[in-house]
Amino acid sequence: MQGIISFLKDNKIKIALVAIVELLIILQGIYCYTTFSASMSVLLITGIAVILVALLAGFLFYKSNLKECFLNKVFLAVFLVAGCFYLAVFPPNSVPDEIYHFQASYKYSDILLGQEVDSSEITIRNEDKPLFEDQEVEVSFERYKGAADNFSFFASEDGVTTAKVMSSFNVSDNPPQTKFASVIGLTLGKIFGLGAYPVYYLGRLFNLLVFAVMVYFSIKITPVAKNVFRVIALLPMTLHLAASYSYDPMIIGMSFLFIACCLKAIYEKGPIEKKLLIALGVLMFLIAPCKIIYSCTVFLVLLIPKERFASRKLSIAVKGGLLLIGVVAVVLLRITTLATIFGVSLTPVTSAVTTSSGAVTSGGAPSAGLGAEPLDIRGNETGHFYTISDVLADPVGIIELYIVSFGDIGAWYLESAIGNSLGWFQESIIASDLIPIAFIIILLVASLKSSDEDWEISGKLRVALIGIVMLVWILASASMLLGHTFVSDPHINGVQGRYILPVLPLLLLALHNKKIVYQGNPVRAVLISAFALNLLYMNFVFAKALMI
Repeated sequence: MQGIISFLKDNKIKIALVAIVELLIILQGIYCYTTFSASMSVLLITGIAVILVALLAGFLFYKSNLKECFLNKVFLAVFLVAGCFYLAVFPPNSVPDEIYHFQASYKYSDILLGQEVDSSEITIRNEDKPLFEDQEVEVSFERYKGAADNFSFFASEDGVTTAKVMSSFNVSDNPPQTKFASVIGLTLGKIFGLGAYPVYYLGRLFNLLVFAVMVYFSIKITPVAKNVFRVIALLPMTLHLAASYSYDPMIIGMSFLFIACCLKAIYEKGPIEKKLLIALGVLMFLIAPCKIIYSCTVFLVLLIPKERFASRKLSIAVKGGLLLIGVVAVVLLRITTLATIFGVSLTPVTSAVTTSSGAVTSGGAPSAGLGAEPLDIRGNETGHFYTISDVLADPVGIIELYIVSFGDIGAWYLESAIGNSLGWFQESIIASDLIPIAFIIILLVASLKSSDEDWEISGKLRVALIGIVMLVWILASASMLLGHTFVSDPHINGVQGRYILPVLPLLLLALHNKKIVYQGNPVRAVLISAFALNLLYMNFVFAKALMI
């Protein structure tokens, strides 16, 4: 008892700040209850959030000296609890492209179980038919009610049938390393005869668990910027993707691991370990074919000090070998994507089809008219996408398009990277501007040099980090320019802030400097505030959804 009293006296300011956070959660819960939905569930979530934040704060502040291994475990618990809130609040298909990713994972699961699949159909359990028939993506009361009404822990229907799928889900577009977590969850659920919804959510849960493990080991491996990894993992957009069937969390997780290994190689002293070099090679081989743009992180290996190798020749050979691994992985598994970008067809040309209006198309694609080039399709719209020829013909115009796009919608890139608009950019659940602002502050605090750190970032490394992030963004925009932007569009269409998440640690690391120092370690503050904001945000989304 004496220890608790002494703790309360010594931590008056910290306790007051936590009390303010708790009060904000309570007030927000009351506001949601009175304004959006008079459901006791909203007040229940508010109460749970208050208790969880209080437990976390007490746990972190009661111990004055926190060991790194303990902090990592606390982070893991915080991440998983927050992730489960996202998993529960967002019904099936409500995460961007989740219908596509669920079907892709289901197909891989069928292959594991020896079921028949082809390019247009897969074998599904009769139990799972509602999951394939439901194409609704909105977060709403009806979606919650439908899931609750049809929920059955164990399967109530026997037998299998076939279902049409939206793609052939070829391996190059759906690399197994991006799908294995959700596939394991789905497969185990089917083996144990679980109902449709438990099977669906088990696939999501395994995606969340595996991503959590990836981030956990990234934090353990990196000798610097541990708080940066923690906070990026706790951004709403990261949690939203991790608690879904998206393959993005696997790409983000592998990228975090690769960056952490590179930082370990750059900052540690003495001869570099062989297992670290092997890990770098394996991770680059896995990352490069997933999304080519993230293979740019391989340039980090060039910054490994040559003193860590037995000789200059060995340093050049190892770094060149790692660069080559990325190139080989891309060529082996993404040659079709590269060919498409450069306008080279690797498939036989289909015969022309004449429409009722007399327009000629290639392979059935819409055409602007007789003799005109086939139109490209973007949803319900048609037009002409930019091509490599367009870029080469007017490079100045393309640069201007980049500048205009970033100037006009750069703020949206930032907000969408943090996650102010979740679901399929559902307007009815867009967060208050205070949410992204608060997370930006937390990110900046996480990037600060703490008084107990003794590492610095060199000017050369800072320039390299910013350069890699810029290159990734330029390439991400280029992929959307060539595959999703009509020549008549005022901006590069389809670029989202979340595309920067796999390399965001590099940008925040570049902000680290010795002039602005945080007294102590901000880990307690960033974990508590990020956790509380996520719970507050999910209560808001849930309350709003009950009105729809």
